[in-house]
Amino acid sequence: MKHAIQKFKAHYVVCGAGSTGVYLIEELVATNREFVVIEQNSSAIAALEKRYPKALVIQGDATTDDCLFHAGIEKAVGLACTLDSDYANLFLTVAVHRLNSNLRIISKVVDVSHKANFISAGASSVVSPSLIGGARMSSELLRPNVVTYMDDMLRDRRNVRVEEILVPENSWVIGRKLSDLQINKRLGIQIIAVREPNQREIEYSPSGEYECREGSILIITATPDKVESLAQFVSEKRGGDR
Repeated sequence: MKHAIQKFKAHYVVCGAGSTGVYLIEELVATNREFVVIEQNSSAIAALEKRYPKALVIQGDATTDDCLFHAGIEKAVGLACTLDSDYANLFLTVAVHRLNSNLRIISKVVDVSHKANFISAGASSVVSPSLIGGARMSSELLRPNVVTYMDDMLRDRRNVRVEEILVPENSWVIGRKLSDLQINKRLGIQIIAVREPNQREIEYSPSGEYECREGSILIITATPDKVESLAQFVSEKRGGDR
């Protein structure tokens, strides 16, 4: 396992394989992400390994430096805190942020009033299961067809997802218009939205006149293989044959 984790370059770490973590693990598997799970409970580990035999699982306390380093925390790009209590997740957030301040940390929070504490401790975002549950119920009540569409997408065996692609430094697409890139024609991928670098606002259904910049986020609906195709497409350096 240690050798496999050492090969990872930009993986995800899931701390906790309980009722919340297991859904996150399912999504990581479905979208072909590299990930490591840290879990203490033997029964939870057995259930996880039965369901996903190839999953890399470390048995131990996720709040300890040893476990986090074993999971390759220094090379990871994202970590989810899905432990049982706000106290444990807050302690974990502090520990993780201290070891890798560039990591995207998402934490579960039971008491929404604790959100500010998590953000101050280094969490990139917090998720409240009760708040998400309420939002889901309101959607079922007010826009059931949209819910059906999203549920069907998640059940699609091709694993179609709404995904995002970052335009990296020195990419050949920087300064080019979407119409010039012909992404739909070349790759069969439709750009459904874009987000400017370091901006919160999202531009939906961007026109062909949109000019890509370093750090632009291209939002698409695609299968994992097409996501990878677009990632490779935009990562080619300037001065290529395009």
